[in-house]
Amino acid sequence: MGTEPRELEISENGAELTAPSGFADYRWVSGRYSFDLNTPIAQTQSIATPSEVARYGSGTSKTEVFAKSAVQTSGTYQVVLQNSNGLPILTQAVDFPYVIVDDTGYTPPPTTTTNQCKAGNENSGGNRTPNGAIVGGFGNSSEFMEYTFTNIPSAGNYTFTIRYASGDAQAGINLRVNGGAVQPMRPAGTASWTPGPEASQTLALNAGTNTIRIEGSGQGNFTFDRLCINAGGAGTGTTTPPPPPPTSFAITGVQLNCSNGVVTMSLSGANANPVEYRAIGLQDWSTNPLTIPSWQRNGTTFTLWARQAGNPEVSTNFTSTCSNGRLALAHDEPETTQGLLISPNPTTGRVVVRFTLTDKQAGTLSVVNLSGQTLQAQPVSGTGRMQEESVDLSRQPAGVYVVRLQAGNRVSSSKVVLQR
Repeated sequence: MGTEPRELEISENGAELTAPSGFADYRWVSGRYSFDLNTPIAQTQSIATPSEVARYGSGTSKTEVFAKSAVQTSGTYQVVLQNSNGLPILTQAVDFPYVIVDDTGYTPPPTTTTNQCKAGNENSGGNRTPNGAIVGGFGNSSEFMEYTFTNIPSAGNYTFTIRYASGDAQAGINLRVNGGAVQPMRPAGTASWTPGPEASQTLALNAGTNTIRIEGSGQGNFTFDRLCINAGGAGTGTTTPPPPPPTSFAITGVQLNCSNGVVTMSLSGANANPVEYRAIGLQDWSTNPLTIPSWQRNGTTFTLWARQAGNPEVSTNFTSTCSNGRLALAHDEPETTQGLLISPNPTTGRVVVRFTLTDKQAGTLSVVNLSGQTLQAQPVSGTGRMQEESVDLSRQPAGVYVVRLQAGNRVSSSKVVLQR
């Protein structure tokens, strides 16, 4: 088994998960760390919600539909794949159905605009009855219409423009902003009752919402079909875009110390909470930095994870690139571990673990679950050559375990799949 889980393909609506193709067996299991391979959720390449399976119509082949298993219960699922050699390979674990959640805590501010236009009959109150798009008459102050403009970005002076017509020698209306004093507006008459010419006047507006009241003045009848704020006759303008959201939590870089194997991650968007790290086969969630054994420091690919309260879990793939692969210890201390060979794998209970320690080197051979809990341990002593130790897993539930050998400050490990 490799240290890097295979990726699952997630449909755009999150209602279908698909495993990589080309494998002899697919076993969908529930959970991230412990599961029973004898009772898989499904054994197809894809799983989907019942509604997603039902969505496939008569134009879809039965093979395509039946290649997807309908999963009734939401949860966390992954696949144990079997390659042509009979070896198991894990995929990533994914919450299903998959929902993209914005957990950044960022709420964009309301859009503000300085350019707004309204049709003449788009009123919020008044005693003039709109006639189509044209509002007309306005011979005295008892006749009025009110219009509400929202999202004004800041208090200040704005250009008010109205498209009007008046068959009288002089057109006359009064403007009231937010119930304030009368502001007379007396453009020239148009000798026509079809709106076309425009008249403008500067008005002082508040930030946010403003009400502009248009009332008759007795200084000539007035008809109009459109009015605008800061938009001129064309009614076009710009919108103030919101600022970009804060930088999201992410792994931006990974550094490996080739001397001691310590992994350092560079993060963006981190807050003041402690950061925890995880890598399958190295350690479960812990604030301790990850450490890669010397025999995996050149050409081994890992999926590294980071998380902290207030931020989501993030991951990245990292391939070690130390030039010498197996590095000598400081002070010329001899290398103590040579990796682990486990057979049979998968197993139904007892396995044989093969390894090499220097002569009389003391070590501990242990079995650890994927949560980092030590389940059993036994002392070993090196012989200076390849040696074998028997490990009995028959009392453990089916699942994936890590067999770990520690000798001095050196650790090597390997996974084993226990089946029932």
